Amino acid sequence: MKKIFLLAASLIIYSLSVHAQKIDSVYYLLDTAKTPIRDRMWEIGIEVPFKYYTVLCPCLKYNNQLTFAHKIGETGKMYKNINLMRLTTLPDLISKAKKHVDNGFNGYTFFLIEHSGKSYVVYKVGIVPPKDNKPSIDYENIKKPR
Repeated sequence: MKKIFLLAASLIIYSLSVHAQKIDSVYYLLDTAKTPIRDRMWEIGIEVPFKYYTVLCPCLKYNNQLTFAHKIGETGKMYKNINLMRLTTLPDLISKAKKHVDNGFNGYTFFLIEHSGKSYVVYKVGIVPPKDNKPSIDYENIKKPR
């Protein structure tokens, strides 16, 4: 599982470097402190060397969850005020992420914003490629005994 995550995360980094010519930037304020615990839809964790943010819903093909990630060593940009940023809603974020994945990871650059004391930190994140659930063909030929 850890190897799959690391492979997927390295694909994120590759896709971020290859697809630098994005069309649109998407900013989402990840404010779990003000969201009641039972209404939180995000799982935030660390799988070295990445920090990941997973939307806890089967939003993508094959009931995969939408996961964003960035390298832990990368520092985000600090902002005192984010009122000038064009923030998106969670349904719009999910919709744009689905389009982004369906278009071969083309079309959008995603930024997640977190509180840090009295200011905000903006991280450029990539989408972890969803697991492709191709059906396996598993069969065995049984010969009739003589």
